[in-house]
Amino acid sequence: MVDRSTSLRWTSDELASTEHLTLVEHVGGAQLRGRVRIGTDVTIDYRVEADAGWRTRHVVADVHVGATARSLELRCDDVGWTVDGRARPDLSVGLDVDLGWTPATNTLAIRRLDLGIGGRASIDATWVRWPELDVVRARQTYERLAVDRYRYDSGGQPYELQVDQVGLVTRYGDDLWTGRPDGPESASPVDPQPPD
Repeated sequence: MVDRSTSLRWTSDELASTEHLTLVEHVGGAQLRGRVRIGTDVTIDYRVEADAGWRTRHVVADVHVGATARSLELRCDDVGWTVDGRARPDLSVGLDVDLGWTPATNTLAIRRLDLGIGGRASIDATWVRWPELDVVRARQTYERLAVDRYRYDSGGQPYELQVDQVGLVTRYGDDLWTGRPDGPESASPVDPQPPD
């Protein structure tokens, strides 16, 4: 049963990208499903599943650059992370995934940390870098400035994030990404489904 479904559309002039995202919250967890278009020849379809505590459990991304396609799958459980079926003990401390092509995954840490205003926390995220598509550990810090604003720092690069009522980013830095509700006239490219 779906408790809540929220759709958003992001644009980034700097990255020449657009994205349609649907966040589906279920009794047992949440799912992010999105499609990103970067320029004229890149399309990324992704799905991130989280448990009820907003911990990342499964990530699938299909990346198409011109005629070249690549798939990437990450899993996280109580033992640690796997990337494309291979154990990655170097990532084992992280509970959050950060997909470098979207602000959607900031929502996972924002919701999991559940910081009060003035609260601050540092995490080790599993970062899928763009455009490299390599997977590395990244130290990140979130500080809640107001009900709808956070200071986010990754690798010494600070950004201010503005979020909506469910924690989806509506403004990332100085317009790196801006988001707005995505209505029925521009529906999400994928149908939400409950997590596996």
